Amino acid sequence: MIQTINGLSYSDSKKYQTAISRGYFEGYESDPRAWKRTFAGVYVTKYPDRTPIMDALREVVGHIPTWEDLTDDNLREFADIISQRYSANTAHSRFADVKSIINEYVGEKPIPSKKYERILKCKGEPSQSVYITIDELRRIINYWPLSDYERYVKKIFIIEALTGARNCDSKLLTTANCDEGLKTITYHSQKTHKMVTLPIWSDVMTFLADKTDMSISLVYFNKLLRDICRRCGINDPVTVYARGKMTTGPKWQFVSSHTGRRSYATNLYALKVDPATIAQWMGHSSPEITIRRYILGSRNVNDDVMKIFSKPV
Repeated sequence: MIQTINGLSYSDSKKYQTAISRGYFEGYESDPRAWKRTFAGVYVTKYPDRTPIMDALREVVGHIPTWEDLTDDNLREFADIISQRYSANTAHSRFADVKSIINEYVGEKPIPSKKYERILKCKGEPSQSVYITIDELRRIINYWPLSDYERYVKKIFIIEALTGARNCDSKLLTTANCDEGLKTITYHSQKTHKMVTLPIWSDVMTFLADKTDMSISLVYFNKLLRDICRRCGINDPVTVYARGKMTTGPKWQFVSSHTGRRSYATNLYALKVDPATIAQWMGHSSPEITIRRYILGSRNVNDDVMKIFSKPV
């Protein structure tokens, strides 16, 4: 059952369900404008799927964090918690989220910390990722979900993998985003605030039309996604480098929501689509981002070069 808040639309109540259930909308009903100016209000509004980060800061201060709680000591303890719970790359990204908010409001809110830039710092580390092949995607498409939650996870992941949209954008995509001829789909990226237009992959139409909707945390989403991949036999042994060490296991263990977006880029590249075009369809500012972070495999090695290695020395 969706927990609703007075003054908040039903769709927004679903969007912020995790934050609502954890008490971060305290004070919203009495004064929505004042709530939106609090640290919790700003963070939750900007990053509705990242409430575990707020939970970590809440552990440190013992209550819903305020601007006044952003002291050097509190941020140091917070940084230690995040660094222990997340990989270096994820911690680096989450610290950037918090710093972006502090930088935006530091001149108008009572933020005590003067060293937050140095404290909230974590070096990213090299890591490897996996992607889902076209054949494996077909298995997921043909998979019969065991619950409404699985159906929702399957729907969103297939939309991610066939449009390249981020998880937050994939949740909002429907057939209404398609043009009249059903040849392209257009949406507004929540992260970059850009309009993105790309060709429609015919298989995605069924999922865009599916009205299944659930409130689900990203952690639970990823758990169900891995369960689905395991049942689909996506278990080829792979070895990846993550969190400073090499790890070997069945592919499904390393799949997450972001694998869909990575699979979109890699599969199109394998089908000879130019990286610059893929970047445009993914809403990236340059193909370098697409090549460096999303296209897995032979990347910049062209076919003529690869042929050299297919012949005896």
